[in-house]
Amino acid sequence: MGCIGQGGNAVAYLVRLDNIVKPEAQPDTAAAGCSEARPAEAAAARWRARRLLPGPQVGGLYVFKVCRLLQDSTEEERCGTAVDDQRKYLYAVRKQLLGERACYGRLARSPHFVRCFAYGAATMTASGAAAAPPAVGQERPCLLLEYAQGGSVAALLESAEGGAAGMSAQQARDVMQIAAEALQHCHRWDIVYRDLQPGNIVLSQAPSGESDYKLIDLGSSIITDEGPGTDHRFGMLAYRAPEQRPGSTHTYTLDTWQLGMLLLHLRTGVLPLLELASLPEPEWLAQVSAVH
Repeated sequence: MGCIGQGGNAVAYLVRLDNIVKPEAQPDTAAAGCSEARPAEAAAARWRARRLLPGPQVGGLYVFKVCRLLQDSTEEERCGTAVDDQRKYLYAVRKQLLGERACYGRLARSPHFVRCFAYGAATMTASGAAAAPPAVGQERPCLLLEYAQGGSVAALLESAEGGAAGMSAQQARDVMQIAAEALQHCHRWDIVYRDLQPGNIVLSQAPSGESDYKLIDLGSSIITDEGPGTDHRFGMLAYRAPEQRPGSTHTYTLDTWQLGMLLLHLRTGVLPLLELASLPEPEWLAQVSAVH
């Protein structure tokens, strides 16, 4: 099971489903086995879900987003949670992943987001040597997500095709159209996406062979039914809006700001507001607060 990314309180693995037990067979749970998608990563997982949406197939590749357990003082400092208080920490992450699943549920009919097939609990197990994930054997919250095999827009920008000059006008137009429509769907369902960036836009290929861009990672998103956002520690620093300074609230305008930053990034190949983005976060906050 190869790690393909991590951030905040979760790690994303690329997995191959070994088996699926449908909810009908086990009234309150669906169970499946995941094995490594890359032989070099000797790890596997058993997971169970309260509800499994149609779609996952045995042998298929999926993204397995699982809670990252606290292990050392560095992570303790970053998460603000005592290492010996795993139960409280897991409760907070479970609540966060449930919120993410709720956002995926609202956007289930949108063609511009990857699908979330299940929320559940995972037990990581080692199938080999020390390449296994940390905290082997501990159960933790997880999501099973659609895997887009075409790579991210961030990778395209870094490739020879994108280059330092950014994407072509046509490429940028295609990405921007999907991003704008995706944000429109979010706002229609009272969701603020809050983390628009090239790394969260991926190229997905349909069984018919056609490909299109989709957005991933609703972990930073909020549902405005529950009030405006008040936190500010999320998203790429280069894409953060002025509304993200401490003491401010934010709603849909934050997504509009990030959409503009995305256009600059795609066409120039350079992170927007590079001078500000290169500052340590405390200095960035001081600069933004001074201007506004």
